[in-house]
Amino acid sequence: MKVVNHLLEGVEVVRSPNVSGFMTPTGAIMHYTAGYTADSAIKTLCNPAAKVSAHLVIDTDGTITQLVPFNRIAWHAGPSKLAGRSGCNNFTIGFEFVNPGYFRIGKDGKTIMDWEGKSAVPAARLALYDLSVRAANKKIGGGTFIWPGYTDAQIEAGLAALEAIKEATASPSSPATKMWTPGSGRPTPVQRSRWAVSRRSSTPPRTIARTVQSRPSAASS
Repeated sequence: MKVVNHLLEGVEVVRSPNVSGFMTPTGAIMHYTAGYTADSAIKTLCNPAAKVSAHLVIDTDGTITQLVPFNRIAWHAGPSKLAGRSGCNNFTIGFEFVNPGYFRIGKDGKTIMDWEGKSAVPAARLALYDLSVRAANKKIGGGTFIWPGYTDAQIEAGLAALEAIKEATASPSSPATKMWTPGSGRPTPVQRSRWAVSRRSSTPPRTIARTVQSRPSAASS
């Protein structure tokens, strides 16, 4: 996989109108879509009324769709600050991984409910995810929540895309950054270690943002 003219070669491109000016990316932020399908995410991210967008959407099977060129500002981070810099949209690539975000546990202590706790989640949808991570989150209310993990196919696709972007945009003096959106179905320890290795980090991987050194490479078109 490689970047040509600010687009990933060989992936479908669906242009989002929700873009701003030009940028030179020095980081990436990983989000989850809070939904079940890539189509629904792409529809939202390309809807002018929604006023949101991202550079890439990565489906559960690893299929990548690009919505915004890597040299344009997408609207994925909102008011934000990373590594001492404000306005993350202006210098980061936005990844959107298809993932529902979290489920609630029913009153019976067994049934897995949607995020509102109103209806049971169909077994066919649950089958895609590792449901072993269960934890509370004060930001979204009391109780215990289930945080469905990203699939291995998504992690592999994300790694390949990140490496291609780094090769195309990195320089010896510009660090690459990465952040997992808090509250998402975080990568498993094995998946997280793959990210750490790919990013040539000398310290253990963490869930929330950390700056790492990019490899030197020539800029591509």
